[in-house]
Amino acid sequence: MLRTTIALTGIVGLLAACGDDGGTTAGEGSSGTSVPGREAALVTCGESPFPLEALLDPQPSESADDGAAWRQAIADVNAEWAASAGGELYPSEGWIVLRATGDETSLMAVTDTDVHQIELVRRDGGWTVESGWSDVDCELRTELPAGQGTVTWRTDPAEPPTPESTTIAVLAREQTCAGGRAMDDRLIGPIVVETADELRISFAAVTLPGEQSCPGNPETAVVVELSAPLGGRPLRDGAVLDVGVRDVLGS
Repeated sequence: MLRTTIALTGIVGLLAACGDDGGTTAGEGSSGTSVPGREAALVTCGESPFPLEALLDPQPSESADDGAAWRQAIADVNAEWAASAGGELYPSEGWIVLRATGDETSLMAVTDTDVHQIELVRRDGGWTVESGWSDVDCELRTELPAGQGTVTWRTDPAEPPTPESTTIAVLAREQTCAGGRAMDDRLIGPIVVETADELRISFAAVTLPGEQSCPGNPETAVVVELSAPLGGRPLRDGAVLDVGVRDVLGS
């Protein structure tokens, strides 16, 4: 496996979003959190990608032209949920606009207990909630170009790194449905960014064409070469920003 230190053709924006020794333009969220590359960063958090700027400078859904219709679509979903399970599936207010393009909209709301994201579509002149998710928080990942999918990794427990290590054994797993097949030569990376304070490792995978089943994908063993011993530097996933949704929104 070839090691690429600064960039790898096909992965756009990973390093700009993560930062490097050369420094990147930084913005600040409402909590004062420094977030690199805010103007250009496209991120994802469970559903469709959206500009990081949508979190750093949030627009309340109520201020949008279709705000009332979106609120009604959420109320309709909550009414159906209350009839079958009781309670509300989604909060009735507090939504911000992540992305609004014609007949598709993505909204997010943060409560004391959960982060919610929903996708709405306009059909026959009306808006409906197409999909959504809820979780305690959500890590922000840089969005990959079309045709590439997320790959997460962990250090190989059979070969744990030490301060003297000049190679790191990791296990990489494709997150996109792939019928349980190994990535083999579809694996992109590793991208390695070394600084005096940390070491970032990133991967991606060329996605398979067509509809794929999701039985769970196998891990691929990869040896990552370093330019110097690891020392006390922490290992980080270079595709993940250093902040979650709550950090950026100050919730």
